[in-house]
Parts: sequence; C-alpha cells; structure tokens
Amino acid sequence: MAAIDKALEFLKTSGSINYAATAKKFKCDETTLRRRHQGKQRARRDADSLYKSRLSKQQEQDLVTYIRKLSLRGIPPTLSMIRNFAQDIAKIEVGKNWPYSFVQRHRNEIDCTWFDGFDIARRRADNASRYRAYFDLWTSKTQGLTGLSKREFWVLFWGALEASFTPENIANEWRRTGLKPFDPDVVLSQVSKNTDDDSDVESGLDDSIALQEPTARELRRLVDHVVKQSSVSSDTGARKLKRTLESLQAEVELLRHENQGLRETIIREKKRRQRGV
Repeated sequence: MAAIDKALEFLKTSGSINYAATAKKFKCDETTLRRRHQGKQRARRDADSLYKSRLSKQQEQDLVTYIRKLSLRGIPPTLSMIRNFAQDIAKIEVGKNWPYSFVQRHRNEIDCTWFDGFDIARRRADNASRYRAYFDLWTSKTQGLTGLSKREFWVLFWGALEASFTPENIANEWRRTGLKPFDPDVVLSQVSKNTDDDSDVESGLDDSIALQEPTARELRRLVDHVVKQSSVSSDTGARKLKRTLESLQAEVELLRHENQGLRETIIREKKRRQRGV
C-alpha cells in the first residue's frame, strides 16, 4: 500500500484531522493528501480507469462474461462484434485496434482461438457430446472391467458390509446426528441464523464485488445502508454500489443489442415467408 493510501486510512479512523502532521508521519505530500481526502483529486489508477479507458473494469468483466456465454452457445463473436458491444456500452466510438487489445488483456479468460475462422466440419466436430462419447469409449476400453456373477459379488459385498457396519460406527453416526444421546444442538449449531432480511446486503459489504442480478429491493437496501454508514465503511459500499450499477448498465446494453439482432432476424424471416407465399 502506498504512503498516501496509508495516510488516508489513518485519517478515516482518527478522531481529529491534521493534514500537516499526517503527511509528515507517512512522508507524503500535504496538498495531495488534503485534496484526496476531500474528494477533489482521484488516485492515478482510478483516474486512468475513468478518463482513459473506454470501459470500466466492471464493464469489461461483464463483456467478458457475455462473450463466454455466446461462445458456449456456439456463436462466438468476431472482433467487429466485440467492438460493437463495447460501443453500445460506452456510448462512444472505440478505435479499430481496441477489440484486439481487449482480447489480449483478457486472454486468460477468453480463449483467443474462438476468433479464428474454422471450417464447418471442424465446428460440427467441436462439441461436448462428441468429446464425451470419445472419453466414455476410451474409459470402457482401458479400465479392464470384468464380469462378476451374483455369487461372486455377494461374497465381496458381504465382507465390505461387515467391515463397515460395526457397533462403533453405528453409535458414532447416532451421536453425530444428535439422536442418541439426544442433543439438538449438534445439528442446530451448524445452521446459520439470519436475523433479518438485511443480512444478505450487510454481509456483502465486506468487499466491493458487484451484486449478482440484484432486485430493486436489494438495490434500495444497499443505497440506504451506504447512506447510513460511517465514512469508513461507506467507501467500500460506494464502490460496491458503483460496480453494481455499472454491471447493470452493461447487461442492459448487451441485452438491447441482442434483442435488436433478434428483431431483425424475425423481420427478415417474415419477409422471406411472404415472398415464398
């Protein structure tokens, strides 16, 4: 953690604010510390993400998820399609090299071979059912399974049954379930208790990960919770809220783009059928 970040954390927990003393203690610039603490200046990494990047980190992650979803459907997007997706989300033009740079940044999450052209025969062969059939055949040929008669199976089964169902094992299982001796706390102690409906929102404020598919009620609770909290925890809540809203906005734009394509497909199909009639 940089010195300026340590100084900001110290100011959040201190009872009184003394910029000069804090800057001297953590060996950082007093003016920068004051402007950062008062919200007049951003950290360099936040400023770069906000002003230089076409998409925020959360929006890029949502775009990666959408690309993977399309690829699992068997319709991996091309680089030009990725560029259109990004422009729909950002509402601004992106450069012609942006899609390639985006794929390179997320090459560990996106298989770049999806964007290579490959013939229809290869595409048909590249599916999960054919892979599964191959490995099932390979397993059946290499495991060396032998046929057993019922008599031979019973001899093996009875030996295993006698070895496992001992009085000690049976007594231990009764004890672990709290039935004998009767002790409900054995089971109840393993059950998490939710005191109120706000527990899901409150427990999620430990980090700034975006909520997944939040409802309107969850968003309202999150906003109310952020407003009511102190300045120490509201920073994390604010980041969580911002990333959640960014994620929602990206999802809406991608769905709008997908719906537009579906509507155009339906219109073309209707025209084709009318010409056929």
